[in-house]
Amino acid sequence: MSYTILQVGFQVRYAMSLGQYEEDIEIAVGTLSALAFVYSFMQTWGWSKRAGKIAIDFMTFVKLFLYCLGNLANVFFVVMFGASIWWLIFYKVCTLCSNFLIALILISHHANSTLEINAINLRTADLLTL
Repeated sequence: MSYTILQVGFQVRYAMSLGQYEEDIEIAVGTLSALAFVYSFMQTWGWSKRAGKIAIDFMTFVKLFLYCLGNLANVFFVVMFGASIWWLIFYKVCTLCSNFLIALILISHHANSTLEINAINLRTADLLTL
């Protein structure tokens, strides 16, 4: 009986489509923005009922705009939070692919920074109108 040495290897390859990630972020922002607009409309309607407004005037449109600013800022922060949790989970699972992860983070930084800038600007405008 002769014994032969057989070498067995195991390799894990991580792959991810960044285009799908950005599309998912856009879908989340679009869907939640529509819900934020509906919620802003309901807030404005409640304010006009409490203020005793009978007709729609300029101040009602201003309130609608201001409520939209705050709610859109909340939407952007929620989407960024979800994306950050997703990246955290991906990072924790991917222990051997640090170079791959660094490249993905650098590429996807543009989408996240755009949301951050918009969210901070909208929140600042919302706070200035208080």
